[in-house]
Amino acid sequence: MCINAVCIINENNKSNQSINYYMAFTGIKKWLRKRLKTLVTAPKVVASNVAMNKTNLRITRKRGRYALPKKNLFAYSPEMKDFVRKNKGILIPTYRLIEKNKKRLEKGEIISDRKRGIKIQHGATGTDLGSMHEMLLKVTAGNKEFFVKTYPPGMDVERTANAYLQMEGVLESINHRIGKINIRTIKPNVIYGRGGGSMYFVTDFFNKGEVVQLRDSKIRFVPAFMAMLKLKKAVESAKLPVYCDIGTHNMFYIPETKTILLYDL
Repeated sequence: MCINAVCIINENNKSNQSINYYMAFTGIKKWLRKRLKTLVTAPKVVASNVAMNKTNLRITRKRGRYALPKKNLFAYSPEMKDFVRKNKGILIPTYRLIEKNKKRLEKGEIISDRKRGIKIQHGATGTDLGSMHEMLLKVTAGNKEFFVKTYPPGMDVERTANAYLQMEGVLESINHRIGKINIRTIKPNVIYGRGGGSMYFVTDFFNKGEVVQLRDSKIRFVPAFMAMLKLKKAVESAKLPVYCDIGTHNMFYIPETKTILLYDL
């Protein structure tokens, strides 16, 4: 009889313990959900307040004085315009060298023009190289390093340029900052597309020691990862006219200055 009573008491204790564990677990889940909601609360972005400053990246359909194909669309930054002025005879020869030597570059060969100081080779900073591209190149020209990404025919130059202009407007509306994290774009120097041909996308080149790819460092840099989630949520909620691809695969991070760099939008 006593043995049975002890068993009943033990069973009741186990039952109470289970209930306590369940209540504690439920409480932790609620706290975590509330905490995560607070962490991912996005800044408000109003579409009508997002200004697209087209002086940052000028888009033109003009043929210009260079021997470019007639069906082309060209976007360039003021900085690139100054660079071309200071380094005449660099832009078009570099473009022609790439076009002429695509197969050799794909094999990993280095193409150079010593007279003009041009060197072209395979090169990329991040570990996530993506799939929507033909070639990823590191181009040295005029004592400056550029990252050149070529896309297959059919890519929209105007949409790509407008995605960057729009994102600049978004970042200006939130003062380029979420919490303690600064956010900037890696502005394109040149976006060039020709009728039926590849699209060229050119930015400054970042060496691997200068930045980390946030995709590979989410655990190390949680505040930056949370800032990315907030930015993504804010942009999606604003329902902006041009789609922007925001994710850890499309951004670098500079730990020293707590700065996210967006690219490939």
